Amino acid sequence: MNDYQRQLAALRGQKPGPPKIPYRPIELPDPTDQHEKRTSQRSEADICDKLGDWLRDQGYEIFFEVPLADFRPDVVGFRGEETAAIEAKKTDWIGVIRQGIRLARFVDRPYVALPFGPADGVVIEQARFEEKVARRSGGRKPPAMAGILAVGRENVRELRPPSGKPYKRMATEKLRESAERFGAERGGVPSTDQTDRNIEIYLKFLDGKAIDSLAQHYKISETATKTAVKRIAAWRNHLIFCNGEVCRVTRKEDREFFAGAHKHAEQLKYLPVIK
Repeated sequence: MNDYQRQLAALRGQKPGPPKIPYRPIELPDPTDQHEKRTSQRSEADICDKLGDWLRDQGYEIFFEVPLADFRPDVVGFRGEETAAIEAKKTDWIGVIRQGIRLARFVDRPYVALPFGPADGVVIEQARFEEKVARRSGGRKPPAMAGILAVGRENVRELRPPSGKPYKRMATEKLRESAERFGAERGGVPSTDQTDRNIEIYLKFLDGKAIDSLAQHYKISETATKTAVKRIAAWRNHLIFCNGEVCRVTRKEDREFFAGAHKHAEQLKYLPVIK
């Protein structure tokens, strides 16, 4: 019973009824631990630290703030050909659900992540949203929905897994190219810097090693292996054209990409060039 209903009951001389219990999915853990609820006071960058570690522990190579369509998920991960992405927020239940729906179009494992208290509310609101969609569409569920993660001080808990399949799935190769080219650093967890590994792959490729063999050796996909070779080749060729401290390219996107070449110039400048 809300304040209006209580006041109306008082005017009528009636006793207020029992409070209405909101719908709560049976599988939703009850985050009553105040120690966990206090995590809502943390910044989104802190939350991203935990999310980055959570994906790493599952074997993902991670990047932050990767361009995807017309937005940038906070964390993007690759495990073989599988793609994952997470939008992290502190509050804004309705906005988070909308962002999750948007994200679920493009990647295999989409998630939204919040501290324990707000995450609990999002699970309830998302369940209500799915029920509403089912009623209006004759029982059909939304085609794809993001999973929901609760971020605590010590761990990340999956409250609801992703459902459905992405109907506008971005190709792994295309998303990885975007991640390696434009991925930023976020919070206290840096984006994965694989320059040393990529140089090794590049040199072995020049020595005649096949892409599939290199992929198997480094336990990455063939797409990732090809991207590593292309990246080092592009950086090496760029340093021939631009060897100063100030990059000579004009487009912002290109400057961001070639910043890695200048950062690792000492490692790259003596590498052979692919002609």
